[in-house]
Amino acid sequence: MVTPLVVHGVDISHHQDGTLDLAGAKAHGLLWLYHKASEGNTFRDDNYGARRAQAAAAGLPFGAYHFARVAVGNAASQAEFFLSVAQPGPKDLRPALDLETTEGLTLTELRTWTKAFIAAVENVARAKPIIYTPFDLGAAADGCIIWRARYNDSNTPPALPFDIWQFSNGVLGIPDSMFGIGHVDLNTMRAGLTLGDMLINNQEDDMITDEEFAKIRAIVRAEAATAAAGGAQSVLDNFGEKAKLANPFPLLTGDINMDTLAGALITRTGAIKDIAVDVDGIKDLTVERIAEAVAARITTDLTVDIDPAVIRAEVVAGVRDVFAELAAP
Repeated sequence: MVTPLVVHGVDISHHQDGTLDLAGAKAHGLLWLYHKASEGNTFRDDNYGARRAQAAAAGLPFGAYHFARVAVGNAASQAEFFLSVAQPGPKDLRPALDLETTEGLTLTELRTWTKAFIAAVENVARAKPIIYTPFDLGAAADGCIIWRARYNDSNTPPALPFDIWQFSNGVLGIPDSMFGIGHVDLNTMRAGLTLGDMLINNQEDDMITDEEFAKIRAIVRAEAATAAAGGAQSVLDNFGEKAKLANPFPLLTGDINMDTLAGALITRTGAIKDIAVDVDGIKDLTVERIAEAVAARITTDLTVDIDPAVIRAEVVAGVRDVFAELAAP
């Protein structure tokens, strides 16, 4: 007897234009929903916006996918078109590339195309896309979550490695339907892959925990409560002092002034100023988001003969250290 697989997610398009009960599907264990946003350089899925709103109302994590029509040199333009339609937000699922046909390209050309598409998406969304494909893309897809399809009533998995397995097309596979949605493409995630891994900016390793958030919020509120008109600056000064005490940038202490470095940290695109006004906003911050802003400022404002990748790695570690310092008892 075949053991039914767990349905973690579904993917749909304008072809599934009936009434969906997404709240009911979520109550029955559905973790996520992908919807087609675009295809090639011109096609927009008419149902995308409505389904996105419906998923938001149901509290169901939502993501967009793009069906590729590959041709030499058009990866960046397709990525740009896709993102203009999808409009991915920080709490969405990572954008997904549906790469099913070669359109006559060789495997080497397909890998080159894919690498360019990934770079274009990552540059805007700040997250690598998930790739749905039957092809072995090799190093071109390094760092990407791989999604593969194989349908059969014995639930035999794909031959190539995968992170997500589309095990049913609504006909083959067990089960072959989802409560509230019906007979559609059904997907299961490999052991160890989490919903957090699939989200753009909510990577579990980089999120401030609820406990850390509570402690940091208490620090900010207590600091703000002791100041009158200068409350916001007082909070900034508090963060800056802790940043310097933590000395979170061990590889960057040579010719770089720590006051300037701390200044780069506390003025990161106005994030801390926003927290001083509305401290609950800190929950939306992640190490990655802050590190991007800090690293950009450091490499722009300071003249340093150090690989930018090294700076960014140090900043990521440094931001974690500052949060740890702030959240310490």
